[in-house]
Amino acid sequence: MRRIRGYIQLIRPVNCLMIGFAVIIGEIIGVRGFPDLNNVVLGFLTGFFVSASAMVLNDVFDVEIDSVNEPQRPIPSGIVTTTEAKVLGGGLGMLGCILALLLGGVPFLIAIVFWVIAILYDRFGKYLGLLGNAMVSASVAIPYIFGGIVVKELTIVIIILALMSFLANMGREVVKGIIDLEGDRLINARTLAITRGVKTATYVSMLFIIVAILMSPIPFLTGDFGIHYLIGVIIADFLMIYSLIILARGHSKNEFKKAKTMILLGMLLGLLAFLLGGLVK
Repeated sequence: MRRIRGYIQLIRPVNCLMIGFAVIIGEIIGVRGFPDLNNVVLGFLTGFFVSASAMVLNDVFDVEIDSVNEPQRPIPSGIVTTTEAKVLGGGLGMLGCILALLLGGVPFLIAIVFWVIAILYDRFGKYLGLLGNAMVSASVAIPYIFGGIVVKELTIVIIILALMSFLANMGREVVKGIIDLEGDRLINARTLAITRGVKTATYVSMLFIIVAILMSPIPFLTGDFGIHYLIGVIIADFLMIYSLIILARGHSKNEFKKAKTMILLGMLLGLLAFLLGGLVK
């Protein structure tokens, strides 16, 4: 049971569920209603498994950093071996791509490309600064576009929502670099917090979040989404604003961790707002 819990911890199921649901929401927004059940199930599982693979392989490549920053993680703590994690990560990724193939050639190519991008990020992302942050943020934004392509209805509003998710996650990733500063220095990582300092990294993360907040009313103002979306996204925006307040006064690792959690919760509520927008006019 301890090993099974370790596998689950490696997968980070909450993150994977968000990616899977983002695919479904992209489908819902595309058809403005409930998509075909086959597309829903295969789309969700593709997003979940490709994301799970990326999460597991991230721990494989980050084992040296985690041994300092998070020694309780499954690999540095010895609960799961590196070989077991590699097999798990590779198997999950291949399963996700096979399921994407059942959705068609274009979805399969997208799944392959973004699985490769996720692996490249896991391996080199810490050394690429903002480009590395952009790689992982693209992997968060693409599920909406993937969902639209699955139902053959890639609309402007889907692209706007994907961009908002990209920007919010960019802010979260920069904050994560601040949190991981101690371990990142051990491997000579090139995160913004290391190359430009914590203060600059904080300001940059805040800028990304502010732009995402400013973009959030656009689907309502254009008439694509109704009042239900606006109410949901305002609640999400309040959490994002709260994260900005925490970042503005942030002086400790725990405060930055709290801000990172608030951003994630805001993104989750934003996901629900997108769902309301797609289902209720």
